[in-house]
Amino acid sequence: MANASSWIRHGLQLVLGLLLALVALAISALLYLGIPQNASGMAAKGVCSATFVAGRPWQKMLADDVLPASPVLKLISLSVDEQAPSVTAKFAGLFERRAVLLPNRGCVLDLAPASAPMPASQRAAPDTSKPWPQGESPVPMAQWGPGVDASALQAALDQAFEGAGNPRAGNARGVAIIQKGRLLALRTAPGFSVNTPLHGWSMTKTVNAMLLHKLA
Repeated sequence: MANASSWIRHGLQLVLGLLLALVALAISALLYLGIPQNASGMAAKGVCSATFVAGRPWQKMLADDVLPASPVLKLISLSVDEQAPSVTAKFAGLFERRAVLLPNRGCVLDLAPASAPMPASQRAAPDTSKPWPQGESPVPMAQWGPGVDASALQAALDQAFEGAGNPRAGNARGVAIIQKGRLLALRTAPGFSVNTPLHGWSMTKTVNAMLLHKLA
């Protein structure tokens, strides 16, 4: 019995040692890859932009845009300083990143806040009296012409907004349909408007590349 108990004890110690080694290896890998720092940076930048650029409630942005990205982001804690203005995020209370709002740049990571108070954001309201691109008005449906299937286009718009407001669905915020230089349709989800700045994510560089190609 004594030998059996000793084997069991040594076996448990070995299993516990292996588990601790695996945990240490996982933590080391996360630190090596910068996952905690990147997670804090993503949360700080996203919430800063939503709060001070788009004017969205930061709590809703955190719930809709940040936390659904990964379960580990639930370890993020946030501090919003409306005077600086800046947002500080900490991963597990240890790994801190800060995003600050800078003039003409938006929210930027790991820079000191501006010494002078930030002026209020001045964005011109969309001019809906003129058609796009001179203004922001879509072409009336009656002027779409025979080359546009109006019912199919409306069905595509309706389908694009299925799950709008649900972070785990498509969650579309805005859709613009352009054909041959004409804005045929422009629709936004509830809580958003045509004047709400949105994260472009990877689409931003694609659109910029297309615009630069046009200008070249």
